[in-house]
Amino acid sequence: MDYGWVWFFRDVTEQKAAESALHAATEQVRHYARELENRVESRTADLNAANTRLKALSRRLVDLQEAERRRIARELHDQIGQQLTGLKLLLGRDAGSERGQTAAVKEARLVVLDLVQQVRQICLDLRPQVLDDLGLLIALKWHFKTYRRQTGITVRFRYRGFDESKVSRDKGIAVFRIVQEALTNVARHAKVRTVFVQVSTSRGSLCVRVEDEGVGYNPRAMGHRAGSGLGTMRERVAIAGGTIKVTARRHAGCRIQVETPLGGESLSS
Repeated sequence: MDYGWVWFFRDVTEQKAAESALHAATEQVRHYARELENRVESRTADLNAANTRLKALSRRLVDLQEAERRRIARELHDQIGQQLTGLKLLLGRDAGSERGQTAAVKEARLVVLDLVQQVRQICLDLRPQVLDDLGLLIALKWHFKTYRRQTGITVRFRYRGFDESKVSRDKGIAVFRIVQEALTNVARHAKVRTVFVQVSTSRGSLCVRVEDEGVGYNPRAMGHRAGSGLGTMRERVAIAGGTIKVTARRHAGCRIQVETPLGGESLSS
């Protein structure tokens, strides 16, 4: 039997060229992917820096607002308030005489008394001195008494488990403002005679809850309505890195819950 050799030849030039092109395309895709990833990281860093600057600006604006409130309240009390009080004393000095009992003087005295009360109330609304002097709990209790006198709505206040020593001055101011805004909403919309307020500190968090059993509303629609107060509350909580939850339905009342870390950034600093 005879044996021989058989040779087979195949041209792989095109295959090598295709593999080379595929490799080049793969490397180009990887290059674009890395470039895109770097751009995304750069944009993300820029956005984070912008958010940090925005938060700092928001905190600064809140600080300026509180400082301006304090300044105006002090000026109203120290200047206009004192002048009105002096005028009231002058008008009342001759109240027993015939001249002091004229209708014009009587009317002037009533006007001055009304102005004194208005200035006093404006000072308290702008910046209650009791908040700076005596702390958050006493300031809240004082506000609830004033609120009941003005609106006829009773506030049931719960503060068991609340350690005021853990709450910074700035956060105390912010809690007071949040409760103030929430109660204003209740007076405007809820149509109730009683509202529940609770503050507590637990596991490194500061918690605030305001709840009523009134007519309720659509929280999404209300949040975008001018003057609703919810937008202001959300801004304060966002600055602190906390959370706010609004649970409300028509004819089913409303509950506002705020939770924010006790440490780190404050609600109004």
